[in-house]
Amino acid sequence: MASALLNRDLSTLKVVLLIICTLLLSLKEGIAQTSLFRGELSGGLGYFPQRDLPVMHYARYIPQYNLTLKERQDSSGVSFDSELSANLSYNYQAHLFDKNSLTGVAKLYRGWLRASTHNSELRVGLQKINFGSATVLRPLMWFDSVDPRDPVKFTEGELSALFRYYFTNNANLWVWAIYGRERLRAWETAGTIEGTPEFGLRFQHGIPSGEAALTYHRRKTIEGNEQRFAFDAKADLTAGVWTELVYTRSSVQHSTPTQSYILCFGSDYTFKIGNGLNIVAEHLFASFNNSEVGHKNSASFTAITGGYPLSISSHINYILYYDWKRGYTFNFLNIKYNFKSVSINLMGYVNPKSGSLPSLSQNQVNFGGSGVQVMLVYNHQSEKKRLKLFNNSR
Repeated sequence: MASALLNRDLSTLKVVLLIICTLLLSLKEGIAQTSLFRGELSGGLGYFPQRDLPVMHYARYIPQYNLTLKERQDSSGVSFDSELSANLSYNYQAHLFDKNSLTGVAKLYRGWLRASTHNSELRVGLQKINFGSATVLRPLMWFDSVDPRDPVKFTEGELSALFRYYFTNNANLWVWAIYGRERLRAWETAGTIEGTPEFGLRFQHGIPSGEAALTYHRRKTIEGNEQRFAFDAKADLTAGVWTELVYTRSSVQHSTPTQSYILCFGSDYTFKIGNGLNIVAEHLFASFNNSEVGHKNSASFTAITGGYPLSISSHINYILYYDWKRGYTFNFLNIKYNFKSVSINLMGYVNPKSGSLPSLSQNQVNFGGSGVQVMLVYNHQSEKKRLKLFNNSR
């Protein structure tokens, strides 16, 4: 399994490099080129008394290279840019003088090529796809797994093609095709058949003081066909308000749900207290049903976050999740200090030993249970520009 994943990542990298090289060789004199190399190094140490391996230290480095190629102003107006990045990480967990566990990852993190005009873009490769109006409890977290508690917002990418068109009235249309994988994503009960394509689209339009969108996605899972329909909207009134509603229908006639409804609504407001206290509140209700076998299940969660700037360079953030069905409370506190290129995160959390948050199962390794953690994040970048990339004279 590991070798298959590595081979797929290497194949994706080869395809992206081939496209970029072909593009470079086909360009003529007068192309403006900008290259950017940046990197993010994060690492930390944690102690989790409830776990079998209570001591953990870890590190992740994501080197990223971006190349932008833009035509002259008097040409077609098409620009090209690309991104290549890798995920190089390890995680070591141990029980003092007893047992330990070491895992490491070296794989492609992002690898895409994009062609853009003034009102459209096409991006192909391993990329991040996310959308929606909610911020913490996200029914529309279909293709990413960003945990609101994660300071670096890490998430895997999707091998896909994404087209976006922007209308003159600020409406926009998204159309995508995704390479199917068996791994479970957020809100999924069955993986996609490996290698089969997934298709979807999204249309977003302005409304008074905000915007609304309709989204559709179709895939073939290992247990049957699945379709998702979604509506989301967000508006800035006296306070910000938003909602997301997702209906999923499946042809499966076994023990898994054949239909589900997930509704989330939320609001945020910044109170004029001291430096400004920002409060975000969201509530989510989910219902999973299979009338063929009499299966019914539901979930109800509330999330409240509070953010307060202690100074220009420091910030405190608190996140509370409450599971109404099981009576579980999840608490997370982070004090963040920002410097020129380094940030320090002092994190603590008190959570039930068993039980997980909706759709965040992929991230429970770092934020599940109770414990304390110190994370350092270092960012660097360098940029180069050249105006005449090629000279065709002989």
